[in-house]
Amino acid sequence: MRLRTSPADRGATALSYGALLILGAVLLGTLWVLVSGPVRSDITAAICRLFGGKNCTAPPFDYKPSTGACILSSNSKKVGASVTVFSVKVGENFQAVKIRTADGKVRIMIVPVDYKLGAEAEIGGGATIGKNTYGLKLGAKVEGSLNLKYGDTWVFNNDHDASEFLDKMKGDLLRKEGEKVSPGLWVFNKVTGWKPHYPDPAINQFEVGVEGVLKGSAGFGNLTTGDNGKKSIKDIGTGAELEGKAGDGIIVTRDNSGPKDKGYPVTSYTFQVKGSLKGGLKVIGAGPGGEAAYTGQTKVTFDNQGRLKSITWITNQESNTSDGYKNPGKKTVNGKDTDKQITTTTTTVNFDDSNRAIGQQWIRDNAWMMPFQTLRNTFDENGAFVAKDPGPNASPMDRLLYEKGIVNRNVYDGNVDEFKLGLEGGDVVKFGIEGGYEGEKQGLVDSQYLGPPENGQRTFQTWPECAPK
Repeated sequence: MRLRTSPADRGATALSYGALLILGAVLLGTLWVLVSGPVRSDITAAICRLFGGKNCTAPPFDYKPSTGACILSSNSKKVGASVTVFSVKVGENFQAVKIRTADGKVRIMIVPVDYKLGAEAEIGGGATIGKNTYGLKLGAKVEGSLNLKYGDTWVFNNDHDASEFLDKMKGDLLRKEGEKVSPGLWVFNKVTGWKPHYPDPAINQFEVGVEGVLKGSAGFGNLTTGDNGKKSIKDIGTGAELEGKAGDGIIVTRDNSGPKDKGYPVTSYTFQVKGSLKGGLKVIGAGPGGEAAYTGQTKVTFDNQGRLKSITWITNQESNTSDGYKNPGKKTVNGKDTDKQITTTTTTVNFDDSNRAIGQQWIRDNAWMMPFQTLRNTFDENGAFVAKDPGPNASPMDRLLYEKGIVNRNVYDGNVDEFKLGLEGGDVVKFGIEGGYEGEKQGLVDSQYLGPPENGQRTFQTWPECAPK
């Protein structure tokens, strides 16, 4: 017998099916509200399919940073000089930095202007302790400076092109410096119209900051008595040194390395806090030393329409040990070889039309707090990201950091070679000149990123695309 349904039965079936659809949608909607992280996109796709939508598969959120954000190595060279007149120090450095990233690109950063204007003063004039032939001298010095720095960065697809560009720039810079000491070369360049020709840099950066340094030292040497009866010590290069440093600054960056449809050029404003503490012991002018340095940054980036594009927090924590030498007296020759390890933690939240209001509100609410937050992140490498589900009552920004914060932590081994020559005169009012060279290399030794939420927790995982090479 063939079963037949009446119109009333068919209507009841339709109503039942509709009720099931509504019930399913309510359940899925409830799950969407309660569940966070990558599971939410799956629920959204399920609701879409339930109501007959097409192209409902939502791409999963990628918690790995881009390979372009992975720095594999850097090589830096800096030369410069300073002059101290009436205890006011004026100095300028020139620096070239070569950076390799995991996407195969090479960046050349040239810092032709790294200008420092500072002053130094003695605290308490020091203290001299001793009898007869030898004595001990204790003293301290405070220095403050205003730093101005400007740099350009060029981006190349391979190391060969970057090296050719750098070699050409070195030759052109030498020729420009030669004009200062050779009138004939200056006239020749003017007559022929010669000038350096480079492609426009992809990134421009300007930095202004202040820095304070407190130095304490203890010296040991021959104890002598002057004509005025005052005892003094001619240091023989033996002593302990302790130095503390703190500063902050603002960095403005204009990046034109991407396409216009991605919002380029983008402009970033970075607030930076840094501090360090180091100590050393010199025995007959040579000996070991150590330093711990911390840098925290809060970086806010806007696209070419002035819309908020991202907020990035960066924490650098560095420790190093060094062996160096310093000859005694007012004429100084310093040399130092430093091995260091640097841990860099970067947290980024990207914004679009769906969540930009959250970032804008966070900036409005935290503008005056930003320096203090940056200071906290300077010393706490875990302070900028949210690894544990903050719960339903969390702020929208904490929720966004947990669900879509892109976090990576890289560890680098580095080495710094430093050499300085100097001449100083004056006991109370300082006069002097100093020049030197510094070379630094850093190489990646470990890389991790913060994985997706699982059971209310995000944990660090190996970042294979950013592996040391």
